[in-house]
Amino acid sequence: MNLFVIVIALAIALSGFGLARLKARTAVSRQAGGPVTSARIGSLSQQEVEKLLARIEKTEEPDYVMGAMCYEPVAQPDVAEYVCPACGEKTIYSDGLTWTVQYDIPEARMLFQQLIQATRLRMELDESSFCRFCTPDLGGLPGLLLTIEWEDGTRTTSAVTNEDLRMLIGLFEGELSYTTANDASIPLGQSIERLRELLGLNGE
Repeated sequence: MNLFVIVIALAIALSGFGLARLKARTAVSRQAGGPVTSARIGSLSQQEVEKLLARIEKTEEPDYVMGAMCYEPVAQPDVAEYVCPACGEKTIYSDGLTWTVQYDIPEARMLFQQLIQATRLRMELDESSFCRFCTPDLGGLPGLLLTIEWEDGTRTTSAVTNEDLRMLIGLFEGELSYTTANDASIPLGQSIERLRELLGLNGE
């Protein structure tokens, strides 16, 4: 038999053997229940998220890690322009919300993208209250709203801050801590009740 044919046949046999071993290892890993990752956090039920919260409560709390303390202070802008991503209209702010419009909302959008990459739960970040064209009759101060839809169709909506989004990222990435804006690491166990409120799992 041609030597080249023998080599090719041997390579195919070995690759098939390697694939079988890989499948076997994967099956064992799934049965053992490895660490929670974004890939395994696909379509979560409320019961499965309760298990994530219970893991945080039952596991020894990690150490608090202090973040950076030497950021140069930035003055609050006198005026900020909010451009609505829904209608494209501009709303000008010249009050105490200029910092929120200029810095917090863009950061919230980035955090939200990170959050939805960590879990495939249906989520919406609603910032329409900042647009005076979409919400002309707003009675109070504008704010961000996070809506979560579970696999059974249940929906929960909560007012949300950037800190809340960071906590949810930590939860759905399978961590025991979350990273703050100044790179501190805070144990999630200290925020279990807040996480339950955001997820609509507080029993109310």
